Amino acid sequence: MLNTYDIGDAVEVFAAFTKRSLLPDELRTFRETRELPGEVGVVPASITCTVLSPDGVTGEVEVNEPEEGSGVQVAVIEPDRHGVWYAAFDGEGGYKASGEHSFLVRERRVPR
Repeated sequence: MLNTYDIGDAVEVFAAFTKRSLLPDELRTFRETRELPGEVGVVPASITCTVLSPDGVTGEVEVNEPEEGSGVQVAVIEPDRHGVWYAAFDGEGGYKASGEHSFLVRERRVPR
């Protein structure tokens, strides 16, 4: 099931870049806290977050500057139309990774 938001909400999407796969308990903790176990997180040389809007338009959004070695990058998307949105993170450099997220934006019922 997709997370649901309204037009104009600030939707945070995130990616975790790690030296190794997380164990089941580590993954569960990460999903709850967005914190990785010590010495597991890495920061790739470059990170991009590409967004695909419901009408097929793609663009890039700014990715936060992570804490050294945290491995967790966050981007904020402010959707301006209803439908399903997609966001993909890609990292390059010593560590490469990719991850994709999707979320739903509700149609407004009350005109503005």
